[in-house]
Amino acid sequence: MFITFALITLLGALGMLLQKNVIVAGLCMVATFFGVAGLFVLLANPVAAALQLIV
Repeated sequence: MFITFALITLLGALGMLLQKNVIVAGLCMVATFFGVAGLFVLLANPVAAALQLIV
């Protein structure tokens, strides 16, 4: 599970940086946020995961 969430986070961040279209870059940023939230869940911290998705 860690590898999955880490790959989602890294690929989303790279896509955000390399994308020329602002809308697609924003969607990549959302994917990065979901990956980070998943990592927080794996760390047994659901409050931080919920805050990551809300903010």
